[in-house]
Amino acid sequence: MLARRGDGPCRATAKKDEVAYWDLYDLTTDGLEGQTADAEAKARRILADDLSVAAAVVCPAMINGNTDTYKKIYDHQVNDWWTSLSEDEQNDIIANNPDWIDNLNGVSLAARSEANKNRLDAMKAEIDRQVKDFEPKTELQWTGRNFEYKNTSGYEAMLQRQKGIDSLRDTFSYSENPDKERIHSLLVLDNSGDHLRAAVGTGDIDAADHVLVYTPGMTTTVAGGLVTGGKEFGAKVDEAERIMSETGMPDHDDKNTEQVEETAAGVTWLGYDAPGWDETLTGSDGTVLSDHEAQSAAPDLAGFYDGIQATHTGDPHLVAAGHSYGSTVTGYASQESDAPDDIVVWGSPGASTVDASDLNTVPDRMYSASATDDFVAGYGRYGGNPTTDPESDFTPLDTRGHYEDGLQASAGHSLYTKAGTTSLHNLGNILADNEPDYPAPED
Repeated sequence: MLARRGDGPCRATAKKDEVAYWDLYDLTTDGLEGQTADAEAKARRILADDLSVAAAVVCPAMINGNTDTYKKIYDHQVNDWWTSLSEDEQNDIIANNPDWIDNLNGVSLAARSEANKNRLDAMKAEIDRQVKDFEPKTELQWTGRNFEYKNTSGYEAMLQRQKGIDSLRDTFSYSENPDKERIHSLLVLDNSGDHLRAAVGTGDIDAADHVLVYTPGMTTTVAGGLVTGGKEFGAKVDEAERIMSETGMPDHDDKNTEQVEETAAGVTWLGYDAPGWDETLTGSDGTVLSDHEAQSAAPDLAGFYDGIQATHTGDPHLVAAGHSYGSTVTGYASQESDAPDDIVVWGSPGASTVDASDLNTVPDRMYSASATDDFVAGYGRYGGNPTTDPESDFTPLDTRGHYEDGLQASAGHSLYTKAGTTSLHNLGNILADNEPDYPAPED
């Protein structure tokens, strides 16, 4: 929240906002008569009050002069503040104070991305120092045959953070190439959790007609899942982009042509501590056998959904999507946001509930895919099995092959987005705001 980012934003905007408030409030209605004058005066007061709210949000000290009073910052209020700034003021914050807006919902996603990328050099310097100073780096461990000195778990975790930051920095340096077919952005960057967290956008999220927010599951990490450290993005970003490609839509408007097309953009959201094998084998709170991490992640993902709605240039068709444990995160987040238009999960151990009303949607806007040999999808541990529960409001999707149409079956737990499969085709239908071509056959 801006209130937690020091008084810099307040100093930057308070004086201007105070002047603007009284300029609006004191404007006369000379030359206007009757109801027209009353309406004009009321409109100006509303605009002034809106500006006052934005200023109060940015600077809690402006609320009755009490710096201990904090108002909840709503995304649209943050957006009011951000859009009230001039382009030069916005650029100055992005360049010199990127931490004010780095992961702040309500600020345009394009601006957040530039701010986050501007933080990478400082984050690299900090993580390099932490890795160098970390102790103990090694300890004597039993390998099954003898004792050997190996890295401690804490040092391994620190190295994984370093690898993630280095990979983000390197991959995004390559992605600045203007000739690249895809536009990529860094929408979340957070090193405060048990793991490095991030989110990568593909396409023009702020303006696309259709927006996918895809949350991957267990063992997903920034390095590998989101970025490779080379010129290519990670495996989970590839999955989101295959769904986008299945729509047949570009991910951003081509400014070199006057042809108007619908666009489809996507976000691969890893803004949470995805459970890993270490957490699962040690039985910690972060184990995949608990929904602790999913519930903890829900407010952040719900806020991200709401932030897209607040900053978008129109009213996007927003699809909340999740695979495996990411579907559980998606379900809990959907209970806290009404921004998504469609919810789709695949390989799901449960999406927190099977009731549409709990997910702020209706039955014909929620879908679930489950391959016949996916044991995770048959689990139903977290809120029931979305595909097979008799009380489920999810529409089950077909994952069998439709070879007459050139579509293959999905096999196992991790191949739902494989090119040429029925399941990927259905996911593309849903992102394009169409009915899936292949619902699961009724028993």
